[in-house]
Amino acid sequence: MIADQPLILIWDEFPYAVESDPSLPSHLQAAWDHLLKDKPLILVLAGSHIGMMVDLLNYQAPLYGRTTGQFPVEPLPYAALADFFPGYPAAERVATYATLGGVPAYLERFDAQQSLSANIRQHLFQLLPPSHPPGDGRPPAAATTCATPSCASISASSSPTWRWLSKN
Repeated sequence: MIADQPLILIWDEFPYAVESDPSLPSHLQAAWDHLLKDKPLILVLAGSHIGMMVDLLNYQAPLYGRTTGQFPVEPLPYAALADFFPGYPAAERVATYATLGGVPAYLERFDAQQSLSANIRQHLFQLLPPSHPPGDGRPPAAATTCATPSCASISASSSPTWRWLSKN
């Protein structure tokens, strides 16, 4: 169990854990109320799914009234891209920001030594083999699964076919 020494426990992507076990907030409430509230513990529940984080702390939720604070983390501003991509000209940084937004995890995946188009090909698209012979009268296959905030439907007019990469 938790000793009497100060402890900081950070639970990142807590909403995904709740998705796996919807009873988790109730169990955490019981543990907090009966075992942890008088311990020198700082419990940080973090998650990128803002709607679920809000739902976890609303009036009807088991964890309601047990928070000290809520600290939303905003995307980085455009100016931060100069630190990620110091060699990119301004126009390419604007296009990168339009593609990825200010999400640090997305920005870290791109290689500052490669062009934006090379990074997009490497990290956002995957070349697929044709699903049928070209010119057979059927449109080529297209996928619309998106890995970034700037999601758009992709359709190809000829082989090869590109599709968005995703973590799924």
